[in-house]
Amino acid sequence: MIISSPYFWFSLTLICLVIEIVTPGFVWAAFAVGASVAAVCSVFIHDLYVLCLIFSIASIITFFLCRPWYLKFIAQKSTTNKFGFQSLIGKSGIITKQVNSQSPGYIRVDGDEWKAETKDGEFEIGTKAKISRVEGNSVWIESLTE
Repeated sequence: MIISSPYFWFSLTLICLVIEIVTPGFVWAAFAVGASVAAVCSVFIHDLYVLCLIFSIASIITFFLCRPWYLKFIAQKSTTNKFGFQSLIGKSGIITKQVNSQSPGYIRVDGDEWKAETKDGEFEIGTKAKISRVEGNSVWIESLTE
């Protein structure tokens, strides 16, 4: 029977790995491991029901052993990354045009200049300041000592 052939199980392994690459979550990788174990076992065992049981057990064990590790070390890092202007919050820069509460100025952060505003205080050219929030195309700054 073709389903009990090692070629079927290795093909299923490759299909699961491709799906895992294009989808997040580490679910399909567990199925790929289960299919690999079933492929090795299918060389010696030709009973379809036993191979399906081996596939299921290996997939479940892999899922429950590896998924917590995945969520702790890999998924956590990818969800805390900020992109675009949100990545500016918390960074410091150098004032390139004076900023005070009445008139906005400019701050240079990572080589880019941003319109900077502040509620209190005055920032002279050349001083360092930290970005506290982003609103529209302006960043709000505060002194580094706060």
